[in-house]
This record gives sequence, C-alpha cells and structure tokens, in this order.
Amino acid sequence: EGCPRARDQIRSVRFHHLAAKGPVYARSFIRKVLGNEEFCMQIDASTDFAQGWDSIAIKQWMNTGNEYAVLSNVPLSSKEREKNGGDSSVEVPRQCAIKIGSEGVPVSMK
Repeated sequence: EGCPRARDQIRSVRFHHLAAKGPVYARSFIRKVLGNEEFCMQIDASTDFAQGWDSIAIKQWMNTGNEYAVLSNVPLSSKEREKNGGDSSVEVPRQCAIKIGSEGVPVSMK
C-alpha cells in the first residue's frame, strides 16, 4: 500500500467467506482482472519470495525459448520448511513435467 506502483500493478478479486468455493474456483476469476499484461502470476497467501525473484523468473521463462511457456512450482510444505530450519530459500521445487491423471487433472511428476 505504501508503493504507488503496486496499486497500478496488483489487482485482486475478493470473496465473502460464505461464497468461497476453493482455490480452483477463485483462480478461475483471473481473466476478469487481466489487462494487457506481458506476464501474470498467481500465488498463495503463504508464498515466500527470494531476493530478485522477478528477474529470476523472467530469465527462467526466457531460457525456455517458448513464448507460451508456463513456469510453475509447488511451494515447500510446512514440514519441509521446518526440516530446513524455516528457511524456504534453501530449495525451490520445480515441476519440469506433468502427466494428466485419470480425471483429466494435471499431476506433478517428482
């Protein structure tokens, strides 16, 4: 809120808790707030950011050589963070491949 640039770059959709139907439903509303952005990102409230994360993410995307590439990861669980002494910067899990599960839902391959 103290950064005027952030007000122009961050948009959100809010739901009353009685209308909430889970994260997949909430994330489906991203199209309602997207403008003509070159990049967009969805995060969970518990997301931790590394120093320079934005430059790192853009560099990783450029390294794919695919303008339609999607970068995705699964944040460390609280159990894994505890194992690292609460430091989530120790490891950044990657999803380099997925398979489509029996119900048509993407499943991470570790």
